[in-house]
Amino acid sequence: MSYCMPRSIDLYLDDLLEASNDILRFTQGVDFAGYESNRLLRAGVERLFTIIGEAMRQLDHHHPAYLHGILEARKIVDFRNIIVHQYATIDDREIWSAVQSKLPQFRDQVTLLIKARQPQP
Repeated sequence: MSYCMPRSIDLYLDDLLEASNDILRFTQGVDFAGYESNRLLRAGVERLFTIIGEAMRQLDHHHPAYLHGILEARKIVDFRNIIVHQYATIDDREIWSAVQSKLPQFRDQVTLLIKARQPQP
């Protein structure tokens, strides 16, 4: 495995925002029964949550000061680890609950961090 330089803070934040927006867009108008019965949607949402968790892990490792604006940052990384390493026991209700109750607030927190990094006029 080759060593790669860490990406910029802005790229990690963009990954977080893009993945969050995609999950919310993909699940818009879908109820739990629709989510649970759609294997492709579940796989996509789980993949996007792994991207969110990995971007958070990388931010924590390379740019930890930027996690102060994200509540439950450690839980987000732990959630990614569960999806990746305990994939056989994933509870669709837990994923769905995160989409419905946690993701909108997370996206708002990331948006604020991105705005704070933009130059002020």
